[in-house]
Amino acid sequence: MSFKCPNSCCTLEIDPYTEKHDHVHSNFRKAGVVLYDPSKKKVLLVQSRGHLWGPPKGTLKYGESRRECAVREVMEETGISIHTDEFTKAVNLANSAIYFYIEKEENEVHVQRHIIDNDVNGIGWVSLECLNDCIKNGDIILSKHCRIVFKKLFSVDFDKSDFTMVKY
Repeated sequence: MSFKCPNSCCTLEIDPYTEKHDHVHSNFRKAGVVLYDPSKKKVLLVQSRGHLWGPPKGTLKYGESRRECAVREVMEETGISIHTDEFTKAVNLANSAIYFYIEKEENEVHVQRHIIDNDVNGIGWVSLECLNDCIKNGDIILSKHCRIVFKKLFSVDFDKSDFTMVKY
């Protein structure tokens, strides 16, 4: 199904989430990428396991660098091919995660249903203007990491949500 922001300018594709495998919460390092279209002021968000939204990210595999992990996770979660030489900034979060930054033109994206261990069930480009409205309406719940990274990269504070789970 798809969902539109209150202004109808942003569309998110959302599948109902069903547990595909045993998910183990880990304290391992994570790497992700903020993909931003500066001409449209839109950022690419993914919804993980039917709950929180944020940039594509995941856990480093054994022997993998943070940059390699970030590239792999973007491909697995969004289908978008990127390269480490496109990274222009990075935000480190207390030794637990790093988010690289890339400026990329908005393109059509879909949930990557064919990836077996993919925990992403929602995806879409959202304008920074619309994002707070989506949060206030309870349509999007941003991860804590996402709020911190967006504040550092875009100098904006997004509201915390009072909602605990959004079901479609």
